[in-house]
Amino acid sequence: MSNQIQTIQWANENEQRSYPVGELASKQADDGLLLPPDILVDLGLMIPPGLTGVRLAALTWSPALVSLALVCDQGPLAAGTYSRLSVTPYGSYPLIPLIPNCTGWVTFGSHQGSSQEVYRFSTADQSAIESRAIRTMSPPGVTQFQRQDSDLGIFATGIVTLQVGGGLIAERDPADAQNIILRLDAQHQPIYAQPCSSQANRACQVPVIRSINGVRPDGNGKITLRFN
Repeated sequence: MSNQIQTIQWANENEQRSYPVGELASKQADDGLLLPPDILVDLGLMIPPGLTGVRLAALTWSPALVSLALVCDQGPLAAGTYSRLSVTPYGSYPLIPLIPNCTGWVTFGSHQGSSQEVYRFSTADQSAIESRAIRTMSPPGVTQFQRQDSDLGIFATGIVTLQVGGGLIAERDPADAQNIILRLDAQHQPIYAQPCSSQANRACQVPVIRSINGVRPDGNGKITLRFN
């Protein structure tokens, strides 16, 4: 059975049960209306750690648009508005994040309501999202960095390309993709190492590099640079 068929079957089965809204949630909106199970049939949400009470805050189904909003105890999370003409049953659509380090998607079912339906929920008891639909994603270790003593308004963020020169090479550590190695190329290694580059000239009296900006290497001579 293909993944596409399995996904459609999963979404179709969810039209007969309570998912991704939790089974123990009442699904009853603030005005007493019950959320039909065939509108929202799947959801995937990645959020930062420490957020609690993730729930559906609102869902509107109209002849022209379908929209929804997701919140947690700490505030808004994500939302989405889609044209009914572009929404197909069991198709997945991206959510718009409302906070950093949040992403997700939503799948709608075969609901055929012809008039406008509005559902608003004020508590997690009404519309809590199943934990299976939520994944916690730790924020990246480095969010930005800048040159020392430079303008505080100028910094690098997002996808950053390191450019080096003067004999330096920047490359990804083959043993750990999270590390970047800075080293000398083959042409410049003997230039920087002379006159202490041979076994016959160990008494060259040139001081060795023992630290960089006061940071000393570990027992293997490795210095770890952290950008904060």
